[in-house]
Amino acid sequence: MRASIVTVGDELLAGDVENTNATWLASELTERGVDVAEITVIPDDVDRIAGTVAGHRDAFDAVVVTGGLGSTPDDETVEGIAAALDRPVERHDRTYDLIDRTVTAIREEHPDFEFDLDRAARRPAESEAIENEEGIAPGFACEEVYVIPGIPSEMKATFRQVAGEFEGDVAAETLFSTEAESHLVDVLEEVREEFDVAVGCYPGEDKRIKRIKLRSADPGALEAAVGWLVDRPEVISELPD
Repeated sequence: MRASIVTVGDELLAGDVENTNATWLASELTERGVDVAEITVIPDDVDRIAGTVAGHRDAFDAVVVTGGLGSTPDDETVEGIAAALDRPVERHDRTYDLIDRTVTAIREEHPDFEFDLDRAARRPAESEAIENEEGIAPGFACEEVYVIPGIPSEMKATFRQVAGEFEGDVAAETLFSTEAESHLVDVLEEVREEFDVAVGCYPGEDKRIKRIKLRSADPGALEAAVGWLVDRPEVISELPD
């Protein structure tokens, strides 16, 4: 499975909020063997959301979208997804019920709590609700597009409701080196060409330790590549003390 992640929010582009959602989702999907092929950050704009999601839907097996599911005027994700999938926006009964249950509980402690439930319950026609146990706005899924809230705790809780639908056969192994990156160029190019595996080299914060990550959908090729690399003097299998 090849998937993309689309994070929506003007605040992300302005640097007001760190985009931890993309990092967390990429890690979760990768651990499930999914090939995360692209991560995109876009503003709260219907046309940009629609164009981006439509393009990703055609290019990848699944698209995960976060952000813009609230009830304020800057929350444009529902309309953008509906336009991307060429579906009307309408009241979604299951979503309405889920939100009503949460809002009712909030009003038991805060009777003056105001919330536009009708606006918040609008979804693309025939989408499926994804329950949000940490907040008000449920996510939804439609045509392999999974849309979840942007607040990190809600994003994680909502994604876990559908995590089982993401499975792939890409595995990874990590090795290490204390050599300079420039000294590793030849050996990394050779292992990539010899075994047809994806390979990346990532310096640590102190730049002394380099993390070498190999990825492949072929377990045999991955094992052979790891075996070949650990025989090279530049590469070690465990972090040094």
